[in-house]
Amino acid sequence: MNYKLMGLSLSCVLAANLSAFTLEGGSKILEGGAVSLGVEYAQKDESLIGKVTHKKIIECSPEISGAFEYGSDSILFYPKKPLAKGVSYSCKKGESKVKIYGGDFELSGITEYAKDTFLAVFNDEVSEEEFTANFKIYDKQNLAKQNIKYKIVAKTPKSFQIKLLEKGENLVFAVSKNLKSKAGANLNDDYEATNEPEEQEKFVDNDRAKTMYLDDVKAVSLEGGKLGIRIFLNDWLDTYNLNKYVKIDGIKNLQVGELEYTDNSDTKYYRYVDITSDELKPQTEYKVTLKKGFGDEDRILREDAEFSVKTGDYKPFLEFTDKGSYLSSAGEIGVKGVNLNTAKVVVEKLKEPNLRYFLNFTQTPLDDYVEEVASKNYDLGGAQNEMQKYKIKLDFAEGGDGVYLVTIYYDKDKSAKKAVYLTDIGLSAKISKDEVFLFANRLSKNEVVANADVKIYSAKNSLIASGITNDEGVFKFNKKDIGKDVASAVVTLGKEQSFIALSQNKRLNEESNLDVQDRSEIYDAYLHFASDIIRPQENIKGEIIIKNALFKGLANMPVKLKIKDPQNKTILDKSVNTTELGVINFDEPVNSGLTGSFRLEIIFANKLIDSYDFSVESFTPQRIKNEVSLEKEIYALGDVMDVKLQSAYLFGGAAANLKGDVTINLYQQDYKNDKFKEYKFSNDEYAANGLDQSVKQVELDDEGKGETVFKLENKSKIASVLKGTAVFNINDDGKNVSASKNFNVYPFDAMVGVKANDTYIDSNSKLTLNLVSIDPFKDEELKDRQKAIEIKKEIWDYNYDKDGYLRWHSRYEKVFSDTLSGNEFVYDFKQSGDYVVTVSDILSGHSANLNIYVSGWDYGETLQPTKELAKAKIKLNKKIYKKGDELIAD
Repeated sequence: MNYKLMGLSLSCVLAANLSAFTLEGGSKILEGGAVSLGVEYAQKDESLIGKVTHKKIIECSPEISGAFEYGSDSILFYPKKPLAKGVSYSCKKGESKVKIYGGDFELSGITEYAKDTFLAVFNDEVSEEEFTANFKIYDKQNLAKQNIKYKIVAKTPKSFQIKLLEKGENLVFAVSKNLKSKAGANLNDDYEATNEPEEQEKFVDNDRAKTMYLDDVKAVSLEGGKLGIRIFLNDWLDTYNLNKYVKIDGIKNLQVGELEYTDNSDTKYYRYVDITSDELKPQTEYKVTLKKGFGDEDRILREDAEFSVKTGDYKPFLEFTDKGSYLSSAGEIGVKGVNLNTAKVVVEKLKEPNLRYFLNFTQTPLDDYVEEVASKNYDLGGAQNEMQKYKIKLDFAEGGDGVYLVTIYYDKDKSAKKAVYLTDIGLSAKISKDEVFLFANRLSKNEVVANADVKIYSAKNSLIASGITNDEGVFKFNKKDIGKDVASAVVTLGKEQSFIALSQNKRLNEESNLDVQDRSEIYDAYLHFASDIIRPQENIKGEIIIKNALFKGLANMPVKLKIKDPQNKTILDKSVNTTELGVINFDEPVNSGLTGSFRLEIIFANKLIDSYDFSVESFTPQRIKNEVSLEKEIYALGDVMDVKLQSAYLFGGAAANLKGDVTINLYQQDYKNDKFKEYKFSNDEYAANGLDQSVKQVELDDEGKGETVFKLENKSKIASVLKGTAVFNINDDGKNVSASKNFNVYPFDAMVGVKANDTYIDSNSKLTLNLVSIDPFKDEELKDRQKAIEIKKEIWDYNYDKDGYLRWHSRYEKVFSDTLSGNEFVYDFKQSGDYVVTVSDILSGHSANLNIYVSGWDYGETLQPTKELAKAKIKLNKKIYKKGDELIAD
């Protein structure tokens, strides 16, 4: 989220100077609502520049009020309330004149909340009579455009909630250009919109990011039988979460890879990103669209970029199709390849098979411990660019149970290797904290292996459990914390033997390329010292805010603070707890006889997350005390926030004419209400949206006073409410002295809260939601507010990237939506899965959501990655088969 704060410096201005200009050069509306007025000063007075006044320095019709900031060749006007749309303001200063146009009057949009509920929003105030006279709804397939009846169930000065009284599918919403705002302005054109879903989410610009330009995009053939689209770049690019900004016609699932480097002389660029998909076909032309918003916080596309590319042939490629390491002594090894003519297969056997080596051979190459037992050349053939599948049977004379290394050589210098254990006993195991579950079955037949001897070993090869499989081929063993120690299992039946490595520390899906560390577990510390230079034996004071990479505060957790002296000796080692907002206020002694540079270290979970330097100097005693005062504690969006400043010497008079700055820090916070403590008033979808920091330079007057004005403007969505801190910093002879004041920003005049009777339920269970509407400024309940409910289910898709790793992608699919004015809602979850329930206040735009986890066994359900070892999911291509059908299982 980009939350822009526009700052103004305010100080005393002599009345004689207020009229020292004429209006010249016209006016221009700036982003954020400010108006730039061209001026020419009667006399060059540099002292005016940067000054701000709330006095009426120009006469306008209709009247305007707000703050005026003097610039070198312009004056910036910040309206107290937004200028009326479609209205031209006539302003004058003496004999000089200027026109200010408030911008076009427009229909901002129509939002669907349910099949029969919509919200029409304008950018200025409209009466209900004017709206109903110029608004109609009809079915697109109805050539007569016969109106569909509706009623207005709720409204604000700028919006109308509409409920259909008749059914319609292909709706068209029509607004006549004859519609007038309360200010008397008309729409420029007739407006028509359909209720078809938007393909692209609304673009939100980032003012701090530079504009990205792309001109080199081409198709590439990658290793591993993959095709891709390569985007060449010169600058660094964070590729996290860019999939939604890429569209390839005809391609449903795709993956934006990591940033890579190239020294290819065919391009002027030295970095690239590959877009891959299993759906890309060779020798095919594709239209590739990189949507505006593609990029990161430093560089983005501000316009869609379209390219036409044609893929080439697959590179010669071969791989084993069997993922496991166990092979039935009656079975074959599966291989697939493309664009190959010949291949040589070499089979080598471990010279002296032993249990410990087998359990570790996945980490240790077999090459030095095997000897060749068979080899054969194959003519593969096959059509160009068509994937071929082959089978290799280990039926040579030197066969038998044991550990083998199978190597296939192809395309001159390429090879694929696979280590397998030849046995007819297949093993499956699940390890939980206190239980081992093992299942043995025949690989060659559909039967279990009963009465087999089972031994469970630790990582040190110590026997920790033993027994036999039951009539169902199952062995279970319960022991407290056994999951921490289990490393391997051996199953023996007569002369047959099978092994399996069991390690809880391994990835649950070795083919998946998951982030080593979740972004929610990566933390940064933001620190403000009250003063970064202190006297010997003084305390170091300040505030720390700890957030993760999703900008969520580290709430109510222990954090260690360490202070090290110039000799790197630790003089403070203390644990403190963060607040609900992830804040630590500290006031700690610096017990050292040394002066110079000291370091404050911030440690969480035994990891250093940040460090800051400060100085202890005997010749720079703190001489100034700063104060910050605000006119109120709670602000609404659009409010003008006056920050009053005062600095005074501790021993003497006012700190006159010193220079400094005021910084406004904002961060997300959940709204709390003591009457509804169990309710959630935030939407996690927006909790990670970042907020801008605003800094304004100030200069104090002769009395050591100053004032800065910030206008709060919102450009994106907020999860709940905001917590803010105004930090005033003055530099006194090289020493920074700070003071701060906290405040709150409530973006919504009405908020909705939600609670559930449970968030973990079984399938075919009913969930009861309790809802409440609140006026956050009064902390009072609002009755009969219109609310919308939407339920989405998480759907998982996957494909393989260019390196052959499985990439999971989740998306949310709407399964239910409706509206209500009551405070209770019941929903019956028929299918298991992960759901998000979102409740919205239709008029204010605020929403809150809950994650609901529904357990159960749903055959045919979408596959998804899981760490739940107690369950296994199988997806089949059919539910009913007849003899000769192909069964495909995921």
